[in-house]
Amino acid sequence: MKTNNHYSRAFFALLPAIVLLLSLAGTVIPAQAQTFTDLHDFNGTAGDPTNFNSGRLAQARDGNFYTESQNGGTSNQGAVFKVTPGGTVSLVYSFNGTTGSLATGGMTLGPSDGNLYGNTQSGGTSNDGVTFKVTPTGTYTALHNFTNTGDGFGPVSVEVLGTNGSFYGLTNSNPETFYSVTSVGTFTTLHTFSMAEGLQGGQLTLGSDGNFYGGLNLGGANGFGTAFKVSAAGNVTVLHNFNGTDGTQAAPGMLQAPNGLFYGPAGAGGASG
Repeated sequence: MKTNNHYSRAFFALLPAIVLLLSLAGTVIPAQAQTFTDLHDFNGTAGDPTNFNSGRLAQARDGNFYTESQNGGTSNQGAVFKVTPGGTVSLVYSFNGTTGSLATGGMTLGPSDGNLYGNTQSGGTSNDGVTFKVTPTGTYTALHNFTNTGDGFGPVSVEVLGTNGSFYGLTNSNPETFYSVTSVGTFTTLHTFSMAEGLQGGQLTLGSDGNFYGGLNLGGANGFGTAFKVSAAGNVTVLHNFNGTDGTQAAPGMLQAPNGLFYGPAGAGGASG
């Protein structure tokens, strides 16, 4: 789902004086004396990147934080940018349409090469999105241009590094696909989702068992989306069919806790909608 709404953004730091503890039994010890620091207020008219709704930060080896934006950059088609721990913002790479546009998912650090990996929802040679890598100094390489010819199109969320060194992701527009791509651009479509498995792919999480876990906004047995796992080979297991009362729009994904369970939000549904 492509959006181009403009929102103001701020970059901040939160330093707890007392750590929040959550036991497996559910006992919470409240954190106290939180220190919040507004590090940077983004201003598009001053040349800042803008509109990065769900972009995940990646901290590179240089200690700076990297992510991507839908707008801003030299062509106002989005950019990869970095923020220092002190809040200084600078552009790393500006998209120009041919190299991508509508970048929202954020970045993933490649641990072996120190480069940053990400997606754009549109742009590229077929205007169906791009998966790419960029160095911290701004050297850009397109790894795969989506064409909607079996590979899907419109990836929204950031890719996840697998245990084998490849990156794994989901496309977001029907047909949704689960794919892998290597650091040199070898792309493989591993699975194409059916209506019964779910539609509108979101963020993946690598589980301790080596499988990937996530949620889908729509489809499934009740039409309200699913929670699922998928192996690195592309074998999908539906773990839960949402029914609206227990949530829908679960594409934000899940996180595995130390107790082995996965926790996640649903963007709509529930007892109060």
